[in-house]
Amino acid sequence: MIVLVLLQTLCLVGARDVIGREYGLTRETSGVEESHARTILNEAETEENIDILHFAALLYLYGKGGVSQNSAQAVKLFRKAAERGHVPSQVALGVLLRHGNGVARDDYAAYAWLSRAAREGHTDGAWLLGVMYLEGFGDNTIDYEYVLLF
Repeated sequence: MIVLVLLQTLCLVGARDVIGREYGLTRETSGVEESHARTILNEAETEENIDILHFAALLYLYGKGGVSQNSAQAVKLFRKAAERGHVPSQVALGVLLRHGNGVARDDYAAYAWLSRAAREGHTDGAWLLGVMYLEGFGDNTIDYEYVLLF
């Protein structure tokens, strides 16, 4: 039992650090130039480029580049990109839904988004899905491939 509690604590910290890592923008990133952030936000308004939507969501999530931190806006942008097949956004949305950051906690929706990302081969999505399985979430049709990746 103690091992599971330690594992859950490590996974919570690890899950938060997953978001934005592939874009080089995390909680610890020193900063983003305000002019660059404004350009990203302007481009995101067109909703044409899902990478730009994802990066704009990161700016809102972490409050970088002179952008006010707004988790709800980040969730909105991650969802738009995730629905269009952007796998890192699917993982980010799953994490935020799992922890109720900027949105009401919804383990079922988190499970669905992380499953989708894991099926696309995203290792962090598979890892986080494996964590959910180990915590007892999921159904009787567990794909142990994800648990083994964990």
